[in-house]
This record gives sequence, structure tokens and C-alpha cells, in this order.
Amino acid sequence: MDKLANQACLSKRTIYSYFRSKEEIIETTIDSFIQETEQEFIQVATKEDSVENVVSYIFNYILTHGQFIFNLQGLNDLRLHYPDLWQRIKKIREEKIQNLIRLMMEKSGNKSAVQEIDSRILTAVIVASINKVMTPDFLLTNGLTLEETANQFSKLLLALFSISLGNKDPNT
Repeated sequence: MDKLANQACLSKRTIYSYFRSKEEIIETTIDSFIQETEQEFIQVATKEDSVENVVSYIFNYILTHGQFIFNLQGLNDLRLHYPDLWQRIKKIREEKIQNLIRLMMEKSGNKSAVQEIDSRILTAVIVASINKVMTPDFLLTNGLTLEETANQFSKLLLALFSISLGNKDPNT
């Protein structure tokens, strides 16, 4: 709270006149970020025909604009000290991934082998993968950064859709 107050050039008392608790500050910040990210996703998804560009843009947006949350320490703090918020984030992440998969399936058209997979199963597999690798434990154990892991995961996701379209090169 001291750091937040200093950065905002406010007293802690002033901050607490707007928020009842640290948890409310964190929750409001996360809610705001989720809404902004959703708006960005809708804008890029409606303008962009390329699945690769949409996925790349969204991953980059989350990593650059969500650094305050999506860093190793922030994730670990949320998981350990705010389990309700951690669970809520996991639920929202699952919903957003469903939206992304739906978009990828729509943009890949009927020519994609992914079209033959039930979107619920595909979503569950991708969410389970994210829940396994985008965690503080996995990152620390494997000496990875969140940025490296997110970048690799986006490449994996794009490769999945590229291969299902019959492309050997995921960049085509």
C-alpha cells in the first residue's frame, strides 16, 4: 500500500476512502484490465482476418498491459493470498480462451481439421495446458519467464491451427 500510495501521490487514507480493502483494489484493477482486454480483443478480431495476427496481438497486449498482474511475483501473490480472486481469474481466462478458440475456428473455416473437434474438448485441453504451464510453480521449476512461456504457448496454439489446415509452416 505504501508503494501504491507513493506512485499515486496520495495518502493511504485517501486511497482507502475510495476502496474498502487491498482485495477491493486488486479486484477493481483486475476487472478494469479484463474489460480493456476484452475491448481490444473484439476490435482486433473484427478487423483482422489472420488468426495468427489476432493471437499474436492478444498475447502481446496481455503481456505488455498486464505486467502489473502477470508477472511471476504477482501471480504467486494472487494464488497464495487471494485464492478467491485466483479462482475467478482462472474462470475468466477459460471464458476468454473459449472466445479465442471460437474465433480461431471461425477464421480457419471448414477446411480445418480442428473443425471436427468438439470446441468444449479443445477448450478444455488448451485451458488445462495453460493452467499447467502458466503457473508460478512451473515457471520457477523450469527457470522460465512468463513472457517466454506465453510466447511459446502462442506458437503452439498457432501451430495447432496451422497443422490442422494442412500447412507445414505455422507462419503460412
